[in-house]
Amino acid sequence: MNWTLGASVALALVAFAPLAVAEDMIGKGPVVIKAVPESGQAAENVARVESLDKTEESTHLFSVTGGDPAINGEYVFLDVSPEDMSQEDAIFQVGDFNSWEILEQTKDHVVLKISRSWVDDPTGEIKSTEEKWTVPMVKSTAQELTITVAK
Repeated sequence: MNWTLGASVALALVAFAPLAVAEDMIGKGPVVIKAVPESGQAAENVARVESLDKTEESTHLFSVTGGDPAINGEYVFLDVSPEDMSQEDAIFQVGDFNSWEILEQTKDHVVLKISRSWVDDPTGEIKSTEEKWTVPMVKSTAQELTITVAK
């Protein structure tokens, strides 16, 4: 992604329906995330951008805000930019969280500490948890990535 133009390409992602990644991760092992299409909305909702400097291609984690801030109001994405700027970035929605931070970064992966919430269907209560997720570093040509819960 050409960050000198802002994150406008990635912000198309605010218009999508949030993925049910958080619920899918509960006790079930790895989750495969497909790349999302770029579309060109304004970058006004970008809350944070973290450059990942140990990768072969220009790679960033960024988040946009939206929805209910009390329950997972920060949508986190991985953006991998090809060296050839005429090609599209690979963008993946990692998840929607209350908060996130980078705990570890290598050339192969990044470990995120995330806080997420959900509504317990039987009781209607809001439940929260903190987890560590391992997100692999992929090439800009990737169509999917697999996220695992770190131990």
